[in-house]
Amino acid sequence: DALSEEELARDGDAQVARIQAEAEALEAEAAQLEQDDANTRLQRVFQLFDTDASGSISKAELEAALLSVNNSLSEEEIAAAIMQADTNGDDLVTKEELAQLVKDMQM
Repeated sequence: DALSEEELARDGDAQVARIQAEAEALEAEAAQLEQDDANTRLQRVFQLFDTDASGSISKAELEAALLSVNNSLSEEEIAAAIMQADTNGDDLVTKEELAQLVKDMQM
């Protein structure tokens, strides 16, 4: 009987370990789905802003997008937003720069 109790304890521990592993796998999958959803939303925003489908957002496109969201922005506020978004100074905003801007805004 003592041996069967040990076996039961081992089986119970194994079941707990399997359940924990499954829970961790589900949490990882949920996190990946959230990330995929965020990437999809970012891609949609980028496509809306990139009106000429050039693969980057020009100053004019970003200005138009900002004004469509808030038409009371001053020229200085728009210039500051463009400067913040355009981290490499090439007067274009890439998907990566937009992603970083969104990430910075969430902090």
